[in-house]
Amino acid sequence: MQYTIGNIKEDDTPIILNYTGDATQDASHVSSWVKSNQHQFTNWLTTHGAVLLRGFPLNTPSDFANVVKSFGGDEILYKGGI
Repeated sequence: MQYTIGNIKEDDTPIILNYTGDATQDASHVSSWVKSNQHQFTNWLTTHGAVLLRGFPLNTPSDFANVVKSFGGDEILYKGGI
C-alpha cells in the first residue's frame, strides 16, 4: 500500500495517511494492509488517538466498515447526532 504521512507531530493530534497508490486497488486490499500492519496502527492510535485515512479506495459505507473491523477491537456504534 502506498501512502504518505502527514502530521507526524509527537502529540495527541491525529496522524494522517494520504493514499498515493494504484487507483485499481479496492477496499479488500486496504483491509489486508491494515491487518498485516496492525502493530503499527496500534502504535499510531496509542500515540495520536486517531488515524485519518485520506484518499484510500473506500467507496461505500460497507468498505469503510470492513476496514474499521480490520483494526480489531470492539465495534463502537454511532448513535444519534445533530
